[in-house]
Amino acid sequence: TAPIVVRNANGTAYSGAVAPSVDRMWVLYRKTDPQGAVRSTIYYKAMRLMVRLPRPVALTAPDANGAQQLRSVLVSGNVGPYEVDWVRGRIYFTEVDEGRLITVRYNPASNGNIGGLSQALTYRITWGDEISTSAQTYADPANPQTPTLAFTVYETSPEVVMPSDTAVNEGQISAFKDPIQDKLWVFWSSTRGRTTDLFYQALAPSLYIGTNNQR
Repeated sequence: TAPIVVRNANGTAYSGAVAPSVDRMWVLYRKTDPQGAVRSTIYYKAMRLMVRLPRPVALTAPDANGAQQLRSVLVSGNVGPYEVDWVRGRIYFTEVDEGRLITVRYNPASNGNIGGLSQALTYRITWGDEISTSAQTYADPANPQTPTLAFTVYETSPEVVMPSDTAVNEGQISAFKDPIQDKLWVFWSSTRGRTTDLFYQALAPSLYIGTNNQR
């Protein structure tokens, strides 16, 4: 709610009792890497329908309660709701907009400084890697000698090792989304006990680096 990040198709703040569903694609697979730290184990990635903006989205100044809201984010060409990931500079959409060509204008942010409304940016809505694992700060290419105009980009990880006590010969993966809670149930076979056996666990990863001012 602070900032409000979910918007109706026309750009107004979403005010329904239940937020729109999140269209997320999970990919799990067995990978063998003789040179890696884990030679044979299970990896996963999460993907969403999105567009990537060149910079994070600017927020308004905090009000008396410390709450902030998004500055201008104008999206056109979509037919469904969308979610603005202001920290990472992404806009997420639902499956009704997959492959659609859209236009975005917004106020970019650079290290707390607010830029003017951008020119019209045209994107094709496609599946993109969602998980971010690190933050990198870059100089503004237009003002490389001005540190105050630096901006932060959250690097995306294409894959993550599934947490496990040990990994010997993991394979035969099966998974399904929990119908009630936001987690994934994963089943797989392994010979870690010297004989083939079935293992399972619930997977509920932290998809993003946290922010300290979002409510």
